[in-house]
Amino acid sequence: LAAAGQIAIVPHGALHYVPFTALETAAGAPCFASTAAILLAPSATVLLTHGRRHGGANGASAQDGSAPLVVGYAPDLRHAEAEAHTVASLLGGHLLLGSQATQSAFLQTAAHAPLIHLSCHGTFDAQAPLQSGLFLADGLLTAAALLNRPPFLQAELVTLSACESGRSGVLGGDELLGLVRAFLAAGAPAALVSLWAVDELSTRLLMRFFYTAVTQGVSIAAALRQAQLALTELSAAALNDVLVAEGLSAALIAAELERLRQACADLPDQLHLLCHPYYWAGFILIGGD
Repeated sequence: LAAAGQIAIVPHGALHYVPFTALETAAGAPCFASTAAILLAPSATVLLTHGRRHGGANGASAQDGSAPLVVGYAPDLRHAEAEAHTVASLLGGHLLLGSQATQSAFLQTAAHAPLIHLSCHGTFDAQAPLQSGLFLADGLLTAAALLNRPPFLQAELVTLSACESGRSGVLGGDELLGLVRAFLAAGAPAALVSLWAVDELSTRLLMRFFYTAVTQGVSIAAALRQAQLALTELSAAALNDVLVAEGLSAALIAAELERLRQACADLPDQLHLLCHPYYWAGFILIGGD
């Protein structure tokens, strides 16, 4: 495994909740090479079926001139809508922001987008996984609502930049219920999702690094790995420079750096403020690459 360049993992049971990229050996060494592209799948069937897919739902090509779709709605968060702006500036395409980010606008625009990014609040309902969803301007877009529609997506990748968007209910037979299943069933061959309540700032930067690599022709699995490593390697000074480039005010930068310094005060590495797996290992790629 340490020498493998690409690794596909089909977890079982509780292993669906493991952030595999953060795993270390008993000696403290990473289990995977820094260049390894890692992706997960609900089953080998899903992985192989989606891996052979060319184009989107109904066999249509996603490379027909349609524009990517970027959605940002979280007025109470500091970075979610700014993240959407950043992603849209990198990808171009259609941006639904604030009050425009309604369920109907998303469903209508998403049908023709080759890539979809949603930056918003998410919720996972452990008792009723199909009621898990994404908070948009006019309410909760649930997994059940997506599963009740015929397959309609042509996107090659859906990114759910929201808390717990990758958590699922694991039923008998290892069947998964939740947002991931809903978007895969809707036609997307791959989903970039989170396992826990992620940090706003590190998520914003992760997505910048990820999409920068994607626009340079890097595969999505490798781009995610590169973005994760980039976060771990940011010194406090380099992080400050990145935040300046992102357009944050001096006051907000100072507040964020102080918050991160306090959070890692008891960690061995206090130079790289985002090196803890909490900041980078929560996002996983599920599906084909």
